[in-house]
Amino acid sequence: MKEFIPIEKVDPIYFESSYYLAPDKGADKPYRLLAETMAKTGRVALAQTVFHNKESLVLIRSVKRGLVLHFLFFKDEIRDFDARAKGDGVR
Repeated sequence: MKEFIPIEKVDPIYFESSYYLAPDKGADKPYRLLAETMAKTGRVALAQTVFHNKESLVLIRSVKRGLVLHFLFFKDEIRDFDARAKGDGVR
């Protein structure tokens, strides 16, 4: 885990894919504690992991009393929106 941050700090443009997380056998109590604490505090967990031999940035958040893992794009994988035409010349 890198850090716990407010969900408002994460722009949805960075979300790539999502997966439901379930507790392993015997891990129900810590799973519930983490999900409930994250829901109460409005924080999400930001972390880096290796998945299929690729380094990935992930976010874990509490949803409907459970946990969801989101793979995120790295900043350099997002195109610069300011470099795109937006019809500014139209009146």
